[in-house]
Amino acid sequence: MAEDKRRFTRIAQVDDPLTLETYKHVLQAAHIPVLSLDDGGMVGGITDGFGGRLYEIQVPEELAAKATKLLTEEQARLEASAEEAGKAAEREEAEGERH
Repeated sequence: MAEDKRRFTRIAQVDDPLTLETYKHVLQAAHIPVLSLDDGGMVGGITDGFGGRLYEIQVPEELAAKATKLLTEEQARLEASAEEAGKAAEREEAEGERH
């Protein structure tokens, strides 16, 4: 069996498993190999005030630029969806107050 000699590089770090899975799905759909690592034994909170887990996303170095662009686009899409959901909730609440 041939040895895999690709070098992977970190392109993102997220703090929740749902975002991790979303990002992995986006990259895999683009046929980009993905490694995801969690901090496991990393001590958070002592120096930076963050006490949760961090998840690292790595891709082959030669695909890093493409992968970063895809994740940037996905993040923009997620933020737009969240903003629209917030506006919809505000409209619904306003409707409820009028009745």
